[in-house]
Amino acid sequence: AARSTMKLSPAKIRFSQDSVSHKFDQGGCLFSTAKAIVDDIVAAQDIPPIRVTRHGGAWYTLDNRRLAMWRVVELMGFE
Repeated sequence: AARSTMKLSPAKIRFSQDSVSHKFDQGGCLFSTAKAIVDDIVAAQDIPPIRVTRHGGAWYTLDNRRLAMWRVVELMGFE
């Protein structure tokens, strides 16, 4: 299947699981990573993109922790 890149607001993407761990597989905390992005310590482009799929007219993520992190970043006012 062909992959394409698009920009969506994290608020427009739904989670595909009922709960999300606060830690990434590599051990980093999603809240610390979100703050590092807002504080310009980590570049947003260094974070892998969120994979999404369309189902029933809505976007769902395959990357729930990254979506949670980007929602926190968005709430902190970062665009």
